[in-house]
Amino acid sequence: MGRSRRALDGAVLDLTRQRGVVTRLELAENLGVTPATITNVVKRLLADQLLVEHGHSASTGGKRRTLLRLNPASRYALGLSFDRVRLTVALTDFAGGLVGQAVTAMPSDGLSLDEAIRKTLTALGVAPAEVAGIGLADPVSNATPWLPAAVSEPVLSSDTIRRISDTVGGPVLIRDEATCAALGELWTGSTSETACFATVYMSDQITAGLVLNGRAHDTEPRGSLGHMSIDLDGPPCPCGARGCVDVLASPAAVVAHVLTNGAHAVRLGLAGVPGTRAADFSKIARAAVHGDRTCLAAITDAASALAVGIANLVTVLGLDQVFLTGPGFADSGGIYQRVITDRLALVHRKGTPPVKVTLSTLDLEAAAIGAATLVLQSSTVAAGRTA
Repeated sequence: MGRSRRALDGAVLDLTRQRGVVTRLELAENLGVTPATITNVVKRLLADQLLVEHGHSASTGGKRRTLLRLNPASRYALGLSFDRVRLTVALTDFAGGLVGQAVTAMPSDGLSLDEAIRKTLTALGVAPAEVAGIGLADPVSNATPWLPAAVSEPVLSSDTIRRISDTVGGPVLIRDEATCAALGELWTGSTSETACFATVYMSDQITAGLVLNGRAHDTEPRGSLGHMSIDLDGPPCPCGARGCVDVLASPAAVVAHVLTNGAHAVRLGLAGVPGTRAADFSKIARAAVHGDRTCLAAITDAASALAVGIANLVTVLGLDQVFLTGPGFADSGGIYQRVITDRLALVHRKGTPPVKVTLSTLDLEAAAIGAATLVLQSSTVAAGRTA
């Protein structure tokens, strides 16, 4: 059965994004359709201003072929990622390029979130009507019912989602934050179009987004890296298993490790309560970078446990690269990168290239940028409609 018009439009746009510039013949050959079909698709997308003609290919003795590229200014998309204390907003153009971003305190209610979006758009000089929709990077704990409410991430109500949708008059599309971060790497050109990689996202919890052969894949249950058991005799996890990556390597585990040394915790100014866990972890991470032995040991132990889980993913899925991203890597990412790289070297198979472990250059915006691309990939946008 042939692909629908909408699916084919989306496939053309996606391949054009991956290649940067492309000819009609290349589109037909790569998508397995006739040149006549591609001619009709391109005609539609040019009329919708989603594609533009961009010069000609190099001469090979015959007629030079017209090159096509995405029209970055044809659509904008807004991406949001958040936790209990921080809201990150990213605005991208149609090619996935970052137009602007803002990091603010997480509003306490939907009305304030709506206003934060409006203020960001105003500061960037973009009218709400120019935004095709909003992508939302959903904290993983929204779908992990075993977590106690005291430590779970904030949940946006359906009323709040409707309100922010009304702000731009477009859809709100939702995906987990780790997969959004992986999409951010994919769309910003950090990897090749056939890449196989994992994006390890650390916030309150540890999750992984997977891209296999250039396509994002959801993991079920969500957060499966954090709930991969790596020590059957380890401490119990709220999910019901023992020795999960999360209970051994999460920021909460690091803070708990250092709190066992009461005098040192006092010197560092650790509060030791759930509401200050992110701040406590940042203090420990910064101290580790500056040579504090207790803190360095705690971070190294956590990184070693995380490395075991990542090594399992790499071995089973044949990954080429691992990106480390999210606020948990902001202060001591270099330590994690070194420990994980060393661990992967121990399980490296002969005759295969080493797996590259990279700190994301997208910083805290990775998940928000990826969330925006959910809108750019949606059938609504591919069909040339902005609402």
